[in-house]
Amino acid sequence: MKIVTSSRRQIVMGVLLALAVIGAAIRYWAPNPSTARDVGTLMLVLWLPAVGNLVAFAISKMPARKR
Repeated sequence: MKIVTSSRRQIVMGVLLALAVIGAAIRYWAPNPSTARDVGTLMLVLWLPAVGNLVAFAISKMPARKR
């Protein structure tokens, strides 16, 4: 199993958020009923895995609870 380093996680977050911004731009400038607008919407949803990645990172940094 590979260990995910913080730098890898940052790169993945940056790529996902950049694709989401590109998707938002495509969606903004595409005509309303078009395939380009649909593709932009799908790319815009890529911010959700970035948030999940951030939450997983935060949970991994929390100390374990004592029983």
